[in-house]
Amino acid sequence: MTRLLLFILIAFSFSVAANDFDCSAEEEFLTTTEGMLRSLLLPIDLEHPIDDAKKRINLNDFRLWVYGDITGMVTPAKFEFKQNLVCKIGTRPMFGVTDSFYNKEHAELAELAKHYAMQYNSYILEYVDKMNHK
Repeated sequence: MTRLLLFILIAFSFSVAANDFDCSAEEEFLTTTEGMLRSLLLPIDLEHPIDDAKKRINLNDFRLWVYGDITGMVTPAKFEFKQNLVCKIGTRPMFGVTDSFYNKEHAELAELAKHYAMQYNSYILEYVDKMNHK
């Protein structure tokens, strides 16, 4: 039984880590490593995802929030977008939003985080779309 559970956990971790798109042909990566570091050091304000997105755009960090579920990586947004755009702007993982929850507060926080990611990602995608159409 233990071996079966271990196998399921390992198989699930590989399925969550797998991307459904190929980034090997992408030549230009918009997000800078300096921007990623500065962004990492900023706090997250769950009540103001647009403000957070604007701060990170000013740092040249365009990465989208992603989380894993049973089907693979999820990139929440209000509208459809080309998956190869993820290759151009990058992603940042959000952990603990689809796992089994420890208590009611954890489940509520996970829902807040998913809502935050949806609002944040949608703003970033709209901004990048406008950049590409200038």
